Amino acid sequence: MPHILPPVLEVGQTCHGFIVEDITVLDTMFMTAYRLAHKRTGAKALHFHCQDDECLFSINFPTPPEDDTGLPHIMEHSVLSGSERFPVRDPFFEMYKMSMATFINAMTGADMTYYPVCSNVKKDLFNLATVYFDAVFHPLLTPETFKREGHHAVPADSENPTGALSINGIVYNEMKAAFSKPEARLGRIAFRQLFPGTCYGNESGGDPVAIPDLTYEGFLAFHDQWYHPSNAHFVFYGEVPPADYLAFLEPRLARFDKRSVTVNFGEIQRWTAPVQLVDSYDIGDEDPAERTFHQINWQVPLDMNPREMVLMEILGIVLVGDDAAPLKKAIIDAGLGSDLLPSGMMQVGRDGMFCVGIRGSEKDRGDAFRELVLAELDKIVKDGVDPELVETAFQRFSYSIREIQHSQPLHVADNALSAWIQGADPLLFLSLQNVLDECREACRKDPAVLLNILEEKLLANPHRLDVCMAPDAEWKAKTDAEFAERMADWRAQLSDDDMCKLARQAEELQQEAGTANSPEALATLPQLKREDLPAEPRFIPTVEKTLSTGNLFMRNDVFSNGVNYLEVYIDLDGLPADLWISVPRYVETLKRLGAAGDDFATMARRTSAATGGFNVHTSYAGHTVRDGVTRKGIVITLKALDEQMPRALDILRDRLFEPDPTDKPRFKDVLNQGLSRMRTGLVNGGPATPLTQIRAGRTEVGFLQEQTTGLSQYREIKRLVDAFDSGFDTVVDQVTRIAQFVRSRRRFTVSFTGSDHAAALCEDTMTRWFDEMPDTPLALVSTGFVPVPGIQRLGFIGPMQVAHCAQILPARHSSDPESSLLSLAMAMLRVDYMVSECRFKGNAYGANCSYDGRSINLSTYADPHVKRTLDVFQGLVDYVRLVPWTDVEVTRGMISTAKSVIRPIRPEDATASALTAWITGETHAVRRERYRVLREATPGHLKAVLLDVLESGFQNAPVAVLSNRDKLEKANAELGENALVLTDLVD
Repeated sequence: MPHILPPVLEVGQTCHGFIVEDITVLDTMFMTAYRLAHKRTGAKALHFHCQDDECLFSINFPTPPEDDTGLPHIMEHSVLSGSERFPVRDPFFEMYKMSMATFINAMTGADMTYYPVCSNVKKDLFNLATVYFDAVFHPLLTPETFKREGHHAVPADSENPTGALSINGIVYNEMKAAFSKPEARLGRIAFRQLFPGTCYGNESGGDPVAIPDLTYEGFLAFHDQWYHPSNAHFVFYGEVPPADYLAFLEPRLARFDKRSVTVNFGEIQRWTAPVQLVDSYDIGDEDPAERTFHQINWQVPLDMNPREMVLMEILGIVLVGDDAAPLKKAIIDAGLGSDLLPSGMMQVGRDGMFCVGIRGSEKDRGDAFRELVLAELDKIVKDGVDPELVETAFQRFSYSIREIQHSQPLHVADNALSAWIQGADPLLFLSLQNVLDECREACRKDPAVLLNILEEKLLANPHRLDVCMAPDAEWKAKTDAEFAERMADWRAQLSDDDMCKLARQAEELQQEAGTANSPEALATLPQLKREDLPAEPRFIPTVEKTLSTGNLFMRNDVFSNGVNYLEVYIDLDGLPADLWISVPRYVETLKRLGAAGDDFATMARRTSAATGGFNVHTSYAGHTVRDGVTRKGIVITLKALDEQMPRALDILRDRLFEPDPTDKPRFKDVLNQGLSRMRTGLVNGGPATPLTQIRAGRTEVGFLQEQTTGLSQYREIKRLVDAFDSGFDTVVDQVTRIAQFVRSRRRFTVSFTGSDHAAALCEDTMTRWFDEMPDTPLALVSTGFVPVPGIQRLGFIGPMQVAHCAQILPARHSSDPESSLLSLAMAMLRVDYMVSECRFKGNAYGANCSYDGRSINLSTYADPHVKRTLDVFQGLVDYVRLVPWTDVEVTRGMISTAKSVIRPIRPEDATASALTAWITGETHAVRRERYRVLREATPGHLKAVLLDVLESGFQNAPVAVLSNRDKLEKANAELGENALVLTDLVD
């Protein structure tokens, strides 16, 4: 259990040029918060000092956008592309591959830009901080960087430079991908309309229509305006003492003088009546039936009042927090749409936005949806709310305060900054326990407290936007025509000589982007050495206990702050082949239907009241050391506080041993919701969607994943929905067969993290359960997997403006002693080849390569190219043959790869990771040996192993691309005999 570190500074003390303004002990978080101000510049600093070796250094600026050109977003990309002290092209990517960072990135918010880095190696943390500080405050910001990261004009056809004009750029392509998603458009509409006159009504990420309006001069002026220490909010977290951070900053801030910086987020003009709006989105070739979105959005005035913010969060949980929540249930029961959109409360600046929406509707149902929502809210105000629902909501909200998050330093920093940049106490949302307790007590004494908030903030609030967003098969054609007209107008102002000059500039930009940094330039970057690597990987402290029934119970000794985490693995070996396609129905039955005589609403309410989350998911993985062995199963997860554990285990028992799939109306709702979510997930899945489809023909793991999460599953759900009445009995039969199949004690393995009391309760309870189950031996039965012969070349047609490309190469199995070298190689190639060729030269937003223990996976995201990218994939072999890797490059890659084996251990992650390691046979001995091979890698050996895989791998490497029809057909014309077989992604 962590303890609060003793105080190291005093209020009023000056330390390295910073005055200590306030010190606050946060008992429930085991932290001390030091708030400081820099005398010379006025820079603000906040340090959360705690017993955590994952430390954070983050530079943050309020950067309210004044338009939709995406200035904050383009600047975020550009400052990390070279600086005065480190004149390296894209030091961000260079540090990514030579650092043990647990987090390294930058993010653009609606009103703020963040530059956080985390590491649990102190030397590495300050190496990263050194590069980030210089990048942020002293960037080069060359015209070439602006063009590459933001936008630049190019000939539409490189073979015809005097022809039509087009636009390219990394952020431009990223936002084209984002704006292709209907949910993103819906959110953009809500912000723009509800917050006019404020920065929240503008698009900080950039609207593709407006991005080309941004000038280089405006770009430079933006940096000068906002990127100054006087506007900086530094946040630190972890065990490194505050004086060390301040000593780091002192000489670097000495170059600056204090400047007056006025941050204006804008003022909201309150509406006197609700507004209704109709918009549209691209649906491509898909069927438009029941594809309309309806959403009701309120701008909620809160002015950073923590009490009202907590009550609005509680209200959101009460209304739509689970399947039995009154508003959610009323909407689903009404059948106006297939599924609820993400709904509830979100903070926006000093205020908030409350949303309720549905997908899978029709355009003419908007009035009915609005009337239903308002009538249900009015009914709740008049009839009141069950006090147990309110108590449950408070209990569920408390998890967000108590849980130790996966990225705890970022979680703490984000909560602090959301208040701090608004001029409020940065600890406002980090010390909510007292506010939560006060609100809970107030609601217990007077149930009208929550109802009054509902009446005031929603029903009586005229600042409401009702949006209908309908599919439009002509949307893309109209958008393309508007873009073409705009480009034609621009082209008319340019001579042929001007166009040829643009073509030369684009070619020069591509050449510059693809030119490797010199060894001399790279040597300026601070970097770890091979001897800085830890001697061995970090292991989860797990005690394995065999229960009297023969089942394994793993106890993970990780502090969890009073929250208990339980994961139960159910081995599905031997499941009849015809049932794999129905496993998702069984999973949904466990999660979302009734059980043990209780209907789904009662079970949902019981689950919400007794747990902080209950989930079920499939788990398919190859064995780490046994080639050809597939571990296939289901994992049930739950979390609960100590006092909740008896009831939480009752829920687990009821759902697991007495599931009830016979509620026909409820099952129909679940299927409709599943169909809607799968359609959205497949279209918006980026390269994950094409990767899933081509993996299906390569391995049994890929086959099962595709059967339960890919197009096969989507088509199965659609078939069930279309023939629901005639096929329901079959669904019930299949779920029942799976439920009976899993009832063998040999199928169960348990992983637990939490208190001694809860661990003992779980052990005793599960021993009784397993003792009552038959001891049926596991049998191996074919899953139906048959490898697909030849090389698949697939093109999936979907409504999007960019492409997502993927290719898979068969590789050595993870049991091969040298396989860890493939992980090392991928870490090196990810930046030096894939990012260089596809992002810097090709202007794709993302490019990746990875090794998964069986295959090498190549992919791009938000890519303007198809043919060019597939050629880049093919060019990997020649690149590796010619690249002159030295021990320096290998060491950098080694350091980047090693960070995955010393990552911080968080309680929820530990529960899952310990179980996964057991399932796949990744023992401590296996991890040590793989780490040893990694640390002893040499350039020659690494290249030989990699070439052996690549040279044979491309002979049987399937390809898949997800994009719109026009782009795919154009690509096929260029690909010739290697054309893709085109298929509509969804009907």
